[in-house]
Amino acid sequence: DYIESGHTKSDLEELMSFAVDDKPVKKARIENKKLREPAATQSEKLILGAVLNGTSVFEDIEELSANDFYHDDHKIVFNAIKTLWEEIGVGDVKAVAQYLDDKTMLEQIGGITALLDLSSDMPTVYSLEAHIDAIRSKAGSRILLDNLEHAANQLVMGENCEKVQQDIINNAGRLKVGNSINLTSSSIDLITDIDELLKPKPQGITCDPVQPVFDSFFGLHPGVLMTIGARSGHGKTSLMNQVIAYGCVKYKNATDLLTFEIPKQDALVKIICQTAKVPYLNVLRGNITDEQNSAIRKMASIFGKANLRIDDKNSWSIPKLRSYLKTRRSAGDPLRMLCIDYLQIANFSGSANSERRDLAIGKVTSGLKGLAIEFGLTIVLLSQLNRAMDRDGSTAPAIGNLRDSSGQENDSDIVILISQAMQLEDGNINERKSKIIVAKNRNGPVGTFDCVFDCDTASFRM
Repeated sequence: DYIESGHTKSDLEELMSFAVDDKPVKKARIENKKLREPAATQSEKLILGAVLNGTSVFEDIEELSANDFYHDDHKIVFNAIKTLWEEIGVGDVKAVAQYLDDKTMLEQIGGITALLDLSSDMPTVYSLEAHIDAIRSKAGSRILLDNLEHAANQLVMGENCEKVQQDIINNAGRLKVGNSINLTSSSIDLITDIDELLKPKPQGITCDPVQPVFDSFFGLHPGVLMTIGARSGHGKTSLMNQVIAYGCVKYKNATDLLTFEIPKQDALVKIICQTAKVPYLNVLRGNITDEQNSAIRKMASIFGKANLRIDDKNSWSIPKLRSYLKTRRSAGDPLRMLCIDYLQIANFSGSANSERRDLAIGKVTSGLKGLAIEFGLTIVLLSQLNRAMDRDGSTAPAIGNLRDSSGQENDSDIVILISQAMQLEDGNINERKSKIIVAKNRNGPVGTFDCVFDCDTASFRM
C-alpha cells in the first residue's frame, strides 16, 4: 500500500531512517528497547496451556504452525504437542514432558515447571480464536519487519528502488496474518442487501402434534438456542424426542442427541416407540402385539436412514464440542440440530468446584449460544425447574423457575415451560391435561397453549 500510493525512494528511506549508517534494522530493534520484536507472548502461553490442560484439543489450534510462535520454547512445545497428537491422540502435560525428556529437550524449555506454568492458564472458548489471530498477526508483523529491514539495507547500500519495491511485493506472499473481522456494517451495505434481507424465510423445524406452539416463533432456525423447562416427569424429554423425530426424519437435518440420564440404546428405543405410538413400558415387559412389533420395526427402518447420532458420555466441554462441530463441517456433514438432556447434570463447564453453580451454568449456556451462531446450529436444551413453585403455591411455572437460571434465560432465544395436571377431568389417568408455555420468544409473542399428554406413548398433542 505504501509503495502503490506513490511514495518515492526518499520517502521510504525516511521511513526506515533508523537503519542508516549501515546499521541493520534488526540489530537496531534489539538494541533500542522502544523497538521490540512483535510477539503475542500471553496468547502463545494461553493457547499452549489450553491444550496441555485439556481445555482444548489440538484441532482447535491446528491452523497454527511452529513458525507462528515467537519464543523458541513455545515452538518446541507446539511441535511436541503436534507430534504426540498425530501419533497417539494426546497432548497433555505428562505426555509432552515424557516426549521432550526422551528427546533431551525438556530442560531446554525450563523443565516440567515450565510446562505446568503454561497449563495453569486457559482462554475461554470465545477468546480462543482471538488469541490465534493475535499470534498469526504478530508472526505476520515480524515477517513484514524482516522484509522492511532487508529493503532498508538494500536502499542504504544503493540498490535500485524499483528492485527493492518488487522484492517487498514478492516477499509479501510470506505473510500469514489473522483473518480480518468486519464488526460493523454501514447503512449503505444494509441498503444494498435490502432485497435479500426482506425475502421471506422458510419456516424452521416444527413439531406437527403441537404445531401452533412452533408457529408462534416460526419454527426452529439456525443459530437458535431453545430451552425446554419442566419438573421431573412432566414431559420435557418427551417433547424433545418429538422435536428430534421431526427434525431428523421429516426435515432430514443432521441431528445429535447428548443424553446424560439413560444409556444411548434406551434413548433411541424410546424415540422409536414414541414415534411409532407404542408404549415403551410394553417393550420393556416384552408385551407387544404383532401390530406393535411391525410398527416399531418399520419406524426403526426409517430412523436407520436418518442422520441421527446419540452419545451418552458425560465428558463433553465447550471447546471439545466446538472441535467436533468443526470436524463435521470439514467432512461435509455439518450438524444442524443438537439436543442436550439435560443441563443440570451435563458436565460441560470444566469449572472449579468452588465456582457458584449459576455462574458455571451461565458459562455453559453462553458457550452453547456462541456455537449455535458460529455453526448455524439449532440447539434444544432441557432444564429442570427449581422448587420456588412449591413455596409460593404457583400452579404454572415462570421463566424465573428455571434452575440456576440467570444466564440460561438470557442466552436462550426461546424458552418453553411445561405444566401438567395429574389427570383429565373424565378421570382418564393415561392422559394428562397439559400447558405448553412459551415464556420467552425473540421472534414473536409469548403465550400459553393447552394440550394433552398421552402417558402411554409419552407424546404431546393439541
